[in-house]
Amino acid sequence: MTFAESEIKELSQLCTEVEVLTEGTLTFILLRGLQFQHKRELIKIDALICPQKHDGYPTRIFLDRKLEIDGTANWKVYQFLGSNWHSWSWNNIPKEQRLIQILADHLSPLMSQV
Repeated sequence: MTFAESEIKELSQLCTEVEVLTEGTLTFILLRGLQFQHKRELIKIDALICPQKHDGYPTRIFLDRKLEIDGTANWKVYQFLGSNWHSWSWNNIPKEQRLIQILADHLSPLMSQV
């Protein structure tokens, strides 16, 4: 799976490093030092975008740690690339959009909290 350089460049404006990695049949975009507003603070976290079908979801995002989400969040731990990654039940983010939009859609329940 390949991505346009412009899409990678968009992501690189939000984090310290962007790297495309594969494990088995899955492709991931590693975002090191991703920064965004969560609750009332700016946090820095490592994230993996999986822009393809995984575990019944059209796309997924995995974080290096669990974050608080209002309401019920079905968190699950996965192992990829030699590390544990956390994700919650957040579905129907289509793969037919730019990577930056996939990221924004996945992060929306974390960023909308005050």
